[in-house]
Amino acid sequence: MNALPSFLSGLTTLVVLVFSSTSCEAQLASVSPGSGAGSAAGRTSSAAAAQPGGRLVNGVAARVNDRVITHNEVDQAMKFGRMMILQGATEAGSKQEKLKELREKTLDDLIDRELILDEAAQKGAKLKPSYIDEDIQRIVREKFEGDRMKMMTALAQTGLTLPKYKELHEKDLIVQIMTSQYARNVPFPSPDERAAYIREHAAQFREGDFIKLRTLAIPRVSAANVATKQKALAEDIRRQLADGGDFASLARSYSQDSFASKGGDWGWISPKALADELAGPAFSLPAGQISKVLEFRGMYYILYVEDKKLGEIKKGKEVDEMVERLILQAERKKARDEWVAKLKKKATIQIF
Repeated sequence: MNALPSFLSGLTTLVVLVFSSTSCEAQLASVSPGSGAGSAAGRTSSAAAAQPGGRLVNGVAARVNDRVITHNEVDQAMKFGRMMILQGATEAGSKQEKLKELREKTLDDLIDRELILDEAAQKGAKLKPSYIDEDIQRIVREKFEGDRMKMMTALAQTGLTLPKYKELHEKDLIVQIMTSQYARNVPFPSPDERAAYIREHAAQFREGDFIKLRTLAIPRVSAANVATKQKALAEDIRRQLADGGDFASLARSYSQDSFASKGGDWGWISPKALADELAGPAFSLPAGQISKVLEFRGMYYILYVEDKKLGEIKKGKEVDEMVERLILQAERKKARDEWVAKLKKKATIQIF
């Protein structure tokens, strides 16, 4: 939901909301899903305005009640994610699909943001300007060695002026505070709930897991084939494996990693033997199963877990605290999502 660069966002430690009458705590505590005025639920779209290359840079991407989200705002919010996708080693078609998904997700997040800001406005919530200024000064001290010009340069690189940053930062803080009111009442998990969570996510809390692994690796690009054909080759090999093909034989015939001559056999390994991008999928596979085709560092991988040896579940205060934190995060997100869903039901949302 954050429209700011990561190094400039989420940096406030003290915020005071000012209301026209009662205190921040009392007023926010009175906010409940479904309270406040709102228009009839609705969501419309315009296919014509969404045609590739057919939108104005600062045209309207969406309207939330009487608030407007421009294409420029969406572009700004997805700038970092877009850069990561374009720099990633994925196929051109895949990149376009990921950019489309990122844009849709970003716009949806901005819609949520405007719904929350609209709710805050209806409750009369606003930030004291002095606290925004004080927080900006703290950011300069902590993140830019007290050099205000360094911060101005960093803002300029993102296309933001200081007044615009202050405006966005204030909105971020209001969204955070409003959201926290719907998350703070989530109860702490009981011992039984923590134990159930560990059972359901056992792999995350075990130590000493081992798997007997085989891999089959196909280069994304070869002298004879472009990436799309190589991907098709990898998918065809996986189909053969799913139909009962011998993994060792196919690895010797097609694989181009250092384990090919051994039929892709790695022997027994721990998660540390693999890069995280491969360890996650490999150690989540049941014994006797093959993975989907995975793309990693210029190769298409197929993983086959011949057997597994499970380690022991970790115990202790550190694990208990981690489980509690994970449960609270999930439950608070659920509370927040339910609240935003109710805001959407009473809002008029148009996507162009």
